[in-house]
Amino acid sequence: MKRTSTLLELFKKYLLLLGLISITFASSKSYGQARVYANDVVASPNAMSSLLGCGPLGLGACYNTITVADPNNAKTNDNSTFARVSSSAGLALGIAAYQGELELKFPGTVPAGETSYIRINVNNPDLLNTLLGGNLGNVLTNVVGSVALGNRYFEAGARMGTGSGNNVLSGNSSTPFATENIKIIKDANGYFYIAITPQQAYDRVYVKDFTNALLGLGASSYTDVYYAFYGSGVDPCAQGFATSYEGTGLTVDLLGLGKAGVTDMERAIDADPNNFSQISLGALGVAGTISQNIYFETLSKSTDEFNVKIQAAPALLNAGLVNNVTLTAYNGATPVYEGTLGTVLDLDLLGLLNTGQPVAVPFAPGVPFDRVKITLSSLLNLSLTQTFNLYSITRSAARPTFVAPASNAVTVCYNSTASLTATTLPANELRWYDQLTGGAVLATTAYNGAYTTGQLTANKTYYVAARTIGCTEESVRVPIVVTVNPMVNFATTTLNNATVASVYFKQITAATGGTPGFTYSLAPANALPAGLSLSAAGAISGTPSVAGDFTFSIIATDTKGCTATAVFNLKVTDALAMATKVLPNGMVGTVYVTQVIPAATGGTTPYTYAVNNTTLPPGLTFDPATREIKGTPTAKGTFNIPVTATDANGNTVTQNYSIVVRDPLVLPAPHWQMEL
Repeated sequence: MKRTSTLLELFKKYLLLLGLISITFASSKSYGQARVYANDVVASPNAMSSLLGCGPLGLGACYNTITVADPNNAKTNDNSTFARVSSSAGLALGIAAYQGELELKFPGTVPAGETSYIRINVNNPDLLNTLLGGNLGNVLTNVVGSVALGNRYFEAGARMGTGSGNNVLSGNSSTPFATENIKIIKDANGYFYIAITPQQAYDRVYVKDFTNALLGLGASSYTDVYYAFYGSGVDPCAQGFATSYEGTGLTVDLLGLGKAGVTDMERAIDADPNNFSQISLGALGVAGTISQNIYFETLSKSTDEFNVKIQAAPALLNAGLVNNVTLTAYNGATPVYEGTLGTVLDLDLLGLLNTGQPVAVPFAPGVPFDRVKITLSSLLNLSLTQTFNLYSITRSAARPTFVAPASNAVTVCYNSTASLTATTLPANELRWYDQLTGGAVLATTAYNGAYTTGQLTANKTYYVAARTIGCTEESVRVPIVVTVNPMVNFATTTLNNATVASVYFKQITAATGGTPGFTYSLAPANALPAGLSLSAAGAISGTPSVAGDFTFSIIATDTKGCTATAVFNLKVTDALAMATKVLPNGMVGTVYVTQVIPAATGGTTPYTYAVNNTTLPPGLTFDPATREIKGTPTAKGTFNIPVTATDANGNTVTQNYSIVVRDPLVLPAPHWQMEL
């Protein structure tokens, strides 16, 4: 029974392990970015707890005061546990004073310029909020009123090896962290970190707590240390995780009464797209700057851009605000790029800003970066409150470009679709929209894929953004203008009948609209009646050889290649013909028996008939309406009479008929008359 129970427990643990592994793989990304946490700690030894009571005969000092409590808690990434680094002012003359210190060692050497982050907290919350202001710390202490930077403070830095003799970077909070190498930053959860960026390689960071003796006997302080880490590898999806601010030329009045500073700074890095931090120089109009920093755990790709989403009052924009907002990108503590809003804003984005909308403005440093600072410089002699809202600073794939055959200016024919393409890296996908901001995505295509629009009857602008596959952040959208050519109007022409064996010619009615200079051709799989052809100018001509009813389509093409198609009908009749007929002989002086010439056949009715009267026997006439030959011949002879029939289309046929007219029969006179 016991063995069965043991096997069951092992099986349960195995299933749990499989579940954890499955969850890990399902939730992990394919990118190589990870936090590398410090996995070893070195804590300072216990401090003196009393002058007597320990050692031989109890005459030695006792060292039972813990300077670092629970140091191993700092080896985890648990946000609910911490090591407490303590300090005390001690007794008179500094007796029993101590400063606790905790080193946090990484698994290996950290490269120079790589930023590490130590999550901390202190016994005075106002201290860290004051230090968030960087070089404004001394001014902020007077605004806050409850902080004296030199009373209770901490030291932090980096080392290559244990002990202060191996320091490669060090600073303390008694004087504000005013350099780019050590700063206090805050994440979206409200957690505080020390950001440390040494310019030499290091293998550990440390925190040391101090209490100034001037605070009085027994005064103490502490700094809680949760963990330390640095970002390793590349995660193109990673966004800013922490922030801080700083400024120059600002006074107590500006920060207090003037409302200068950065308000709700963590809102620029939280997950809510609708809230913001507020960066302000107030309304006092003196020279100064205010900046907010956004920190990323790892370096970007060199091709990445950062997008600054801001909102500002139109009056400030009209006063030149965009030229007084500077963006600086950093690799560690080294600035690698700088530009102003005014240098990258196009007319579309500036127009949106002037409507009061939040607008994302793209910057392309062209080099890796892991921090972006946005700085507002004062617009002097301006009575307006100099404030703007910062919604976010995000990293994304670079905006799409257009390398031939891709183009951002596409021309299509009326009522046609457009095939739109753009250029981006193979690691990206393209997202298509019909609005500059907002709106639903129309399609997502591969980096080399095309988006096919619906049928267009008017000019339209589409927009495309690039997004790294697997990420959510997109680049700023870029426009593609689709110009729709004028509609080609092309109607059918009523065609006269054609007749077998008769020459035919018809110029079709020209197309209109479009871009003039039309050519004409038969639509695929269409044919004219045998013997006829279509010229590029739109003339149907030839001599048909087969009768019948024919339907075919003709395409009119303008100079832009736009087309319209019309359906034509053409009837080809049998050949025009007249039957022969033997006409009876006539006699001079005797009424000729009326003869009707045979009616024409074939061709297109009605027919008309004609005879050259000089060919008729004298005294006979031809009636075109009845085709009758009648009258009384007055002269003898053999007469060939050509009769011409003409159909409705002008086709003719001529048939020859013949009449022989003889003299009347004269009998000889009687014999008795002859004798007389």
